[in-house]
Amino acid sequence: MFPGKLSLWCQYESLVMRGESELSASERELIAAYVSGLNACSYCHEAHTVFARAYGIICRHSFGVFKLRSDDKNFAVA
Repeated sequence: MFPGKLSLWCQYESLVMRGESELSASERELIAAYVSGLNACSYCHEAHTVFARAYGIICRHSFGVFKLRSDDKNFAVA
């Protein structure tokens, strides 16, 4: 619909989600999924949940409780 504007958003999103950071890609997807859940955006919540799972985060609850697989980074968000 608005390819020029969408292109800019995609570039920004790529930089934030995949650019250099102290946070891993899985941590960024976890945060994005959680915030999308708080914002009640089911589309974004589901999309970020899929990516979070792909990066090794296991969804333990339908309301967004996640646990990382690696032993040294076990945490949950409720």
